[in-house]
Amino acid sequence: MHLYEKIARNLEQAIRSGKYKVGDLLPSEKKLMDIYDVSRITIRNALKLLESKGLIRKIQGKGALVNETIFWYPNHLISFTKDMEIKGKKSFSKVLEKKVVKGSDLEILNLKENIDLFKLKRIRFTDDEPVALQIHFVRYDFVPGIESLEFSRRSLYDTLENDYGLEISHVEQEIKARMPTEEEFKLLGMNPDIPVFFVKSKIYMSEGIILAWGFSIFKSDKYAIRLILRK
Repeated sequence: MHLYEKIARNLEQAIRSGKYKVGDLLPSEKKLMDIYDVSRITIRNALKLLESKGLIRKIQGKGALVNETIFWYPNHLISFTKDMEIKGKKSFSKVLEKKVVKGSDLEILNLKENIDLFKLKRIRFTDDEPVALQIHFVRYDFVPGIESLEFSRRSLYDTLENDYGLEISHVEQEIKARMPTEEEFKLLGMNPDIPVFFVKSKIYMSEGIILAWGFSIFKSDKYAIRLILRK
């Protein structure tokens, strides 16, 4: 790891811990040079890295201002709860619906007849702010009694694997940007003119069976998607 990366990581930890809050200015380049005993170019590279992550923005004549927190959309299989825990954030959910319904989308499940589904609709909060709306449908024949569980602080992934012993193989996702519906921007308390990330998901078991599917709505001013492409 380069020295500027270590400095960027240290500053990022200071931002996420609340030492530098949203709207605060980071110490000047000269002050950071003295703190870390490095050259100006090293500090500038560290600040560029923080800027590329959306954590700060440069203000001409003032310095580096701490941005509102931006969450990188995870590029590996992880629950919302665990992802926020790793990011050092408190999270919980407001459960809007939790019930057994009749399935009707046979094409998704590759089935010939309707089956019962467990429907879970939640608003996901981070540090008391709503950041996502999620709706999942799970095959009820694999999760009998799941509707009796509390999901305000429980991970659906963990419940499927730990409570029901189901092995999740992978999740197939399709992500696109669109404008929020009236229900979505009201539930998320957001500006209706700001786009959202719309994520459709299919959850597969190791046997290739589609166990669940659903969709998530993420605030685009709170989430960013980063791809690493290698040759």
